Amino acid sequence: MTAGILVTSLGNFGQKDFYQAQEIGLAKALGLHYEKVVVYKAVDKSKISKPVYRKIAEHVEVREIPVCGRGINGRWDCRLMDPSLDILVYFSDTQLALPGIYRWCRRQGVRLLPYVGVTASHSPSRLLRAIMTVAFRRNLVVYRKCRCLAKTPQVAESLKRQKVRNIVVAPVGLDMDAVNVHFTASDREELKRGCGYQPTNKILLFVGRLTEEKRPLQMIHFFARLLQSHSEYCLMMVGTGKLKEAVIAECNRYDLRRAVYLMDEVPNKKIWELYRIADVFVNLNPGEIFGMAILEAMYYGCKVVAWHAPGPDFIIEEGKSGYLVASEAEAMKAIVEGADTGEAAHRRIIQKFTWNNTADIIRELAGS
Repeated sequence: MTAGILVTSLGNFGQKDFYQAQEIGLAKALGLHYEKVVVYKAVDKSKISKPVYRKIAEHVEVREIPVCGRGINGRWDCRLMDPSLDILVYFSDTQLALPGIYRWCRRQGVRLLPYVGVTASHSPSRLLRAIMTVAFRRNLVVYRKCRCLAKTPQVAESLKRQKVRNIVVAPVGLDMDAVNVHFTASDREELKRGCGYQPTNKILLFVGRLTEEKRPLQMIHFFARLLQSHSEYCLMMVGTGKLKEAVIAECNRYDLRRAVYLMDEVPNKKIWELYRIADVFVNLNPGEIFGMAILEAMYYGCKVVAWHAPGPDFIIEEGKSGYLVASEAEAMKAIVEGADTGEAAHRRIIQKFTWNNTADIIRELAGS
């Protein structure tokens, strides 16, 4: 059997070599069971001028295709795909291309499995949100005709409320080829010294885009209050975005330049070191859809403190594999007083949140 994975979004999976690419992780996991897996990935034509094909595993290849787009919506030509595919997993969400792809799959006899992570636009623009609301209503017509994969139970419930009946929760996972499986053999204190920290320093870690929804400014304000009574803490922030200058300005305003270390990006093959030395990973985003960085932090045994949101609520077992909070006071208490959850967090990820687990769900659906 052959499987396709389609990504038409032009703005969702980050920068090559600096992130856990969802479509790549899933493709490699499916490649352990399928004769051939092809990832079709739309890329804005301003970034590549011609198709790029690369083989990433024995049975897996990636085809990056230059396309025009409207916002994050790539204009997709279905003729670029192999009509002999048995299944096509499409990261569809609110993508405008879905109805056309559904019709193509029907004509070719390809089983379409839409993979849904959001049911509404989270753009700060009211106009774009309105446009995506209309687009999603169009997509609902397709979702009601397909067996759909939902990334979280919250997405599944949202789809059910909109009369989508055939839904299976298939969580996003970690690509086990992209993690350091030997991280426990590393000397944590040596890694801390290598990053310029003292053994007495306690490190908070923030990983995410410096945009409003990730709340980086709130992270600075929160850290400044924490530092007033717990001077042993330092903050590492990894990410860039339109709020970068505002973050720097807030650090200067609170005189945090010695306590906050800002990094634009860290290659995926190196970021495990930050999770390893961090005492606490903090996510203050109340609208977190999933949280790949949360998965990574938990895998590496870092205590996670996250605001209640669909993703964290699904991933974290409160008080066992991490901490879920609804106020800054609760977050402060969990950081300072919460017991270590590293071993339970690591087990949770291995048991529930790897792409191998999700590939098994997809294989079962494809065979039913």
